[in-house]
Amino acid sequence: MKAVHTPFSIVKENAYVPGCTVSQQLLMGPSAAFHAFSLAPRTDISPETYAYPKLLTVLDGAMTVQAGRTAFFLSQGNSLIVPLGVAFGVHTESGAIYTELSTKEDLIMKIAVVAANGKAGQLIVKEALAQGLDVTAIFRHTNHSLAQRVIEKDLFDLTRDDLAGFDAVVDAFGAWTPETLPLHSSSLKHLCDTLSGTKVRLLVVGGAGSLYTDFPSAFKPLATAMGKALTELRSRSDVNWTYISPAADFQADGGRTGSYILTGEELTLNSRGESVISYADFALAMIDEIVKGSHIKERISVVRK
Repeated sequence: MKAVHTPFSIVKENAYVPGCTVSQQLLMGPSAAFHAFSLAPRTDISPETYAYPKLLTVLDGAMTVQAGRTAFFLSQGNSLIVPLGVAFGVHTESGAIYTELSTKEDLIMKIAVVAANGKAGQLIVKEALAQGLDVTAIFRHTNHSLAQRVIEKDLFDLTRDDLAGFDAVVDAFGAWTPETLPLHSSSLKHLCDTLSGTKVRLLVVGGAGSLYTDFPSAFKPLATAMGKALTELRSRSDVNWTYISPAADFQADGGRTGSYILTGEELTLNSRGESVISYADFALAMIDEIVKGSHIKERISVVRK
């Protein structure tokens, strides 16, 4: 391991050794590990799976990273984050020198996504995994998400022990038929009661109805049911909740643009006069709020930029 405050060149000190792959530990601490790798031309590192994300950065040469079913070509100056739980291997034809930064598992944010099999739930799981979070999917029957960690259980059967140890719980539950609309309130109450008095954040996939003063009549029953659930949630001082409302046009099949506008309690239009957001961009906003947001006991809303 390198001495502190001693300048050095990773590339010069890790010259290629013909036919070999060589690694050097540069830093090992309680929170992270930092290694340098030197791969001679036409060498490989076999795929392995790790329980924590890794940041790979190529300093010299070029290489191909096979992460899951996808191959990424990285040249000098390129970086790639490999999420936890994804098997990856490396191959180089020309030779490559790269660094690998690993965050220890105990520092990785752990989240649970309730109703992970729904359209919103699946995309929230996908976004969370892409950002290197430790994700547990909660569902009633058969996992349709990308999560490897699962709890197969009805929302109303979840206990305090089931949700212990998570940094955040995402409520992606939805009900759409007239007879099931009251479940918006009862399901949210159950999650609040389960998390009451804990430090675990509860983030709710909300509705846009309560952003309107005059909501279209066709959607009024749903808007009323979700508005009632939000009103009840506002009274819960014992839970670290955040309620995130989408734009009026919430597009299940819309693409991920990677940007959005974060707003508050009022319906907001973007520069084109639109109130629209895709499920994929909503999922991005949800994970951003979990990772770096601080809107505790607040309702926020998001719209496409």
